[in-house]
Amino acid sequence: MMIITEKSGNYKIKFCDCRHINDTYLYEVTRSPEELPFTVLLEDFSKYGHRQFFCDIFVSREWDKGREIFKSSDVEFCFWLWDYLGLNEQFGPFTPSQINNSLSLNPPKVYRKTIYEVFAKMNKSFK
Repeated sequence: MMIITEKSGNYKIKFCDCRHINDTYLYEVTRSPEELPFTVLLEDFSKYGHRQFFCDIFVSREWDKGREIFKSSDVEFCFWLWDYLGLNEQFGPFTPSQINNSLSLNPPKVYRKTIYEVFAKMNKSFK
């Protein structure tokens, strides 16, 4: 399992390309000052790509618990991540309306666990 880690402001993100396991992709986001990360399990990655991540994490109830619905630092993080993932070339610049344009009919799978914990659980369920 290869994990890429990047940091932008108060946000740290880890990526794990698990397309070899049932076409899935994992994203772990930690935002300061919180220590417990949010890990998104994105299924059908070849169909939806990275764009679905934005819909899944920001509509999840876990992300908004105990805070304003959408803070400016979240928007800055989205702009950075959208560009980092190369989505500008494919879909144009990020706009907050992208978050409301869910591509998948599947409910978001957002866990308050590390990427390693979700990977281990996912790996067991696909064996």
